[in-house]
Amino acid sequence: NLKMNAIYVPHLLRESHIRECRFVGMGDAATDRSAIKMKNQLGNASNCNNIWIDSNMFYRFENPPINLQRSTLISPASSAVSFADIFLTNNLIHGQLYDEDATVETVQPGECHHVFIQDISAFYAHQNRITSAHPVYDGIHLACEGTESKSAIIANNYISTKSVVGGVTYDRGSATATGHAVYIWGIENFSVVNNSIYGGINVYEF
Repeated sequence: NLKMNAIYVPHLLRESHIRECRFVGMGDAATDRSAIKMKNQLGNASNCNNIWIDSNMFYRFENPPINLQRSTLISPASSAVSFADIFLTNNLIHGQLYDEDATVETVQPGECHHVFIQDISAFYAHQNRITSAHPVYDGIHLACEGTESKSAIIANNYISTKSVVGGVTYDRGSATATGHAVYIWGIENFSVVNNSIYGGINVYEF
């Protein structure tokens, strides 16, 4: 229950790995802290590229556990992207936010997508298990403003959504479940293939 970033990268990096780690109870919606947060704020405006996030486990979070934000060094008018060649493979991202005192599941308080990435070119998500996604937020959320945003492949992932969170029942038929399993905006040439997407179930395995 640490209200902090577990791994924070404020500067350009390339050819890097985050592999076989467990992040439990990390992050804070009020201060935008996450288990893994990247936002280039120093040096050149070049993109962060060739990064593998592989075989990790994320559990109990209230901000996107994988949180890759647009570089502050790239102007809004620029066509550049902030990230390129990000490989997200074999991770378990389990969205239950558990209140130990009340022994009940609580509502995640912020805009808590499981994977949140801004301005990326060449994103690969393969064989991840995204479980108990909040019905109001997204399992994988890709939002790109740079015109060079091209290529996203989302394949062979398992995504499930909770229908009841904190005692509140979310119903797609009554428009209370407003989230998406996969949300893509502003990316050319994407493929979403061979994924399993389920609603209203809770599967926790690692």
